[in-house]
Amino acid sequence: MAEVVRIPILQIEEYLVASIQTALHDRAAEQFRDDLLARIYETKAKGLILDLTAMD
Repeated sequence: MAEVVRIPILQIEEYLVASIQTALHDRAAEQFRDDLLARIYETKAKGLILDLTAMD
């Protein structure tokens, strides 16, 4: 089974920041969603900055 790409999720003050640098297949997108929801719950973040500038 191939390893799922993990997207880093950083916390800056009360916000989370994630930068997607590559296309995500279904499993990677599901993993990102799960990781993101867990981090939002853990940190009680007020917002999310999602950087998609590297996407075509």
